[in-house]
Amino acid sequence: MDSTLWAYFNKQSVEVSQYFMFLKRLEQKTTMIDNYKLCIGDINASTMIHKYEQIYFNTDIEKTLKANGFLLLYNLVEGTMRRAIEYIFDYLDTHQVNFDVLRREMKIVILKNIQKRSPEKIIDKIDKISLDIIIETWNNDDVFSGNIDAKKIKDVAQTYGFSSKVSPRRTQNGEDLLSIKNHRNDLAHGLKSFNDIGRDTTARELFIIKNRVIIYLRQIIINIENYLANQEYLKTP
Repeated sequence: MDSTLWAYFNKQSVEVSQYFMFLKRLEQKTTMIDNYKLCIGDINASTMIHKYEQIYFNTDIEKTLKANGFLLLYNLVEGTMRRAIEYIFDYLDTHQVNFDVLRREMKIVILKNIQKRSPEKIIDKIDKISLDIIIETWNNDDVFSGNIDAKKIKDVAQTYGFSSKVSPRRTQNGEDLLSIKNHRNDLAHGLKSFNDIGRDTTARELFIIKNRVIIYLRQIIINIENYLANQEYLKTP
């Protein structure tokens, strides 16, 4: 687990986990203050705590922070999968894999990539066409662009030839990714406000979703590493 892909994923997942731990503690702190206000009898003390709550634990701010959690999760998913596909192409390039020996689905991906590239821009970069055509015609933006969920990952996995199987019990088969994508797009396109998105989900629920997403991505990365180690990108005899 010392590859550049793991390095990126581990760093990003730690940052996301820290954010969701903060949300969880914030929600607990807000509840603690509410409970304390019910217990105290001093009116001035109650007023002081109420003002403190308004400044630091405003419910609208809390909703915004929870909605922002969906953006962080989406960025983790798309960023990880972008680098996963980049990792595959870098591996093929580093190991000088020939176009002719690739599985049929991979050849189709590369030929489609050629159609999107200007011959004038790539001709000087290609020395041995059967080798260089793989990496020089690839563009990460062609794979994911604001539309990634478990179905998209499954489709890409089928195309490239790596497994999309994960633990159903621990990941719910990546079902969380659809709502994460939808919330992200609603926020990105101004269809819903941060308050709208953050209203119906508790910090504890988000923390659980975050855990499932991280486990899901970790298992996909392991699938990709097995795919490369077992040379499943090659055509069958």
